[in-house]
Amino acid sequence: MECKGLISQFAKSDFSSMRGGKKRGGVDVVCEDGSVAHAPFTGKIDKQARPYRDGNAIDNRVQLSGSGFCIKMFYIKPIDYSGPIEKGEKIGILLSMQRVYQGITSHVHIQNYDLTDSTPNL
Repeated sequence: MECKGLISQFAKSDFSSMRGGKKRGGVDVVCEDGSVAHAPFTGKIDKQARPYRDGNAIDNRVQLSGSGFCIKMFYIKPIDYSGPIEKGEKIGILLSMQRVYQGITSHVHIQNYDLTDSTPNL
């Protein structure tokens, strides 16, 4: 099972989507639990981050940078938390979102560090 391809094929929501009355700040790429997540560009893995800071089952993300931009990929368990990456390289596995949010569609949330539209990086 792999989670890659054109955003138009897999998008659950686009950058301009609203959630809770606020802009989302990223896009969701729909994937099945356990899907392989691939690097969307060549660059490096900067660090791990904990978006919820509570240790729940999906409290994991990785920050990637390259070619003058920086993104965060939420809800994956990365293979590594630092080092170089090549576009298309396996970087992690999608975590099971239903363990925290019953009924939610599993997805990778991709967000630019500066909260601009991340769709061009996909």
